[in-house]
Amino acid sequence: MRTDVAQEPRVGEERRRWPWRLFVVHAVGWLLLGAFVASFGALVVAGSGEARPGALEQRLLEDAADGRATTLWVDRPFDLREGHEWDWEPGDGSWSAVVEVRWREWGLLRHTDYLVASSERKARRFQRSLGHPGPVVVGDPDALPTEWTQTQSRIVVEPWERDHSSTGSVEIFDAEWIVPSWAATTGLVVGVTTFAWLVVGPQPWRFTRWGWFWLVFGAGPVGVPAFLLFGGSSGLFPPADPARRLSGWSGFGLSVVTAFGAGLLLNA
Repeated sequence: MRTDVAQEPRVGEERRRWPWRLFVVHAVGWLLLGAFVASFGALVVAGSGEARPGALEQRLLEDAADGRATTLWVDRPFDLREGHEWDWEPGDGSWSAVVEVRWREWGLLRHTDYLVASSERKARRFQRSLGHPGPVVVGDPDALPTEWTQTQSRIVVEPWERDHSSTGSVEIFDAEWIVPSWAATTGLVVGVTTFAWLVVGPQPWRFTRWGWFWLVFGAGPVGVPAFLLFGGSSGLFPPADPARRLSGWSGFGLSVVTAFGAGLLLNA
């Protein structure tokens, strides 16, 4: 026991004895932190998070009660005459399609899908084939605003067109987020590199490697920046006693609580 305690302070001594190592550690930490901020910023500004099917209706009801107008962005890349992006049956002229709808909530974009079909029969068939849990509308997509104005009269509908080649998706606490492809790729690279740095880098602050492992692995969107900010890589917020670290079980428990709380918040 005394041996472990005697060895721990050497972490700080090593940082002072070889300043070039300290420079490398901080350079890597700041590089990863900057890349994380860029990717997360793109998620907040341009990304949209998946919402449960009834979230839009609830939003319309709340805005109607408060006297606010609701702005919706509706995916309209479809051309019924060409059958583009539609499940089209030339024999009987029936069709169905999934139309994505976006809106802002607490400053963040959210999205959900509507299944639009030419008939109830076609809607049921398409719903079974997709396992689609979302709302169903029978009629042309142009009839969607009519559905919404029954709940919220002060509604503004604006068209938008998806560019599948420049978007990607990431899952954050069981909620799917559509983000720019470069942001999804950058976030993945940052997560993998941070995990590798945790393994091969210097002894971290505040938690043991196992403690930080559970936070980075189990609560990545929160654990990754926490490790970079408070784990010693960036040099920010040094603890009073660098030798004192919480165990792996502490990190595991905190990751479970963080992931559970964030999941409830994002999927509310």
